[in-house]
Amino acid sequence: MKYLKYIFMALTVAFVATSCDKRDPDFNAEHVSSDKAEVQVFLMTPIQNVSANYVHAVILNDDVHANNGSALLNPYNGAPGGTTGAYWTVPAGNTRVRLQRATPRTERILDWQKPVLDDGTENWKDTTYYDYETIYDKVVTGLEGGKKYFVFVYDFDKAPMAIDQLEPPTQTSTNTAEYAAVRFINFMWENPTTPYAGKVQLRMQDATTKEYINTCDPIGFGEATEWFMPSVIKTSFNSGGSQRRDLDVAVVNEAGEVGERMLYTNSKGNKVGFTDYWTLYIGRGYVWILYGTRDVTVQPVAIRQWTLR
Repeated sequence: MKYLKYIFMALTVAFVATSCDKRDPDFNAEHVSSDKAEVQVFLMTPIQNVSANYVHAVILNDDVHANNGSALLNPYNGAPGGTTGAYWTVPAGNTRVRLQRATPRTERILDWQKPVLDDGTENWKDTTYYDYETIYDKVVTGLEGGKKYFVFVYDFDKAPMAIDQLEPPTQTSTNTAEYAAVRFINFMWENPTTPYAGKVQLRMQDATTKEYINTCDPIGFGEATEWFMPSVIKTSFNSGGSQRRDLDVAVVNEAGEVGERMLYTNSKGNKVGFTDYWTLYIGRGYVWILYGTRDVTVQPVAIRQWTLR
């Protein structure tokens, strides 16, 4: 009877455990039909990039994407991540987007595989589960089947913004100067409650003259440029080829004239002109996302590079 007691307890614990919200990762791949859209979700709200602001589950309609309590989407980043070319699929039309944060809790349960130790004592173990809280629940509209989208959550009180990814262009050459493809998107805030009101101009430094040259059209908050193709000069002939490209962002006045380098408050509290650099590889397709808040030291302006190809 003693062992029947433990078998019954083990089966009960196993049932309870399977009822709890563990949310193990699921990496199923599927062929995408023409009546579905592919999406990558980004979090661009003006919040600090700390663990308390991490998102642990992204729910698209009724499809839950989570990784058993681990962070899935951090501020100023996108998901699904970890590899190039990963997407979530949703039906064409409108999609409900929910973001959730997880809080761990520990429960002491009887080990169902070995409920009794060799010395006859009960084998209790601490097990971690997660309680999920919804922090965002809005609907993104206008998704077309057969297309790929960036879905930006940029304000917890507003619907997400969908931007058609468009296909990165390709260009080949037999010369040492080859090309990458880049697209620029602006989600920079002026302060924690107000998006930057003006337009900005992305510029890249000419490797020879060291001047910063306009690369694309100026854009405002929530806008994206078309694809453009900066050159990538190989330093080693027998290689895939890569090059560091320095860049800055300039302000654009109401007349559409490109002015001085944009100022922002850095992490030390100083007003400085914005510059950055990224390494480009020949044939790759990149998205540069301008993010952060111009006057907040803990949310400084920066550019996120996201690889599409």
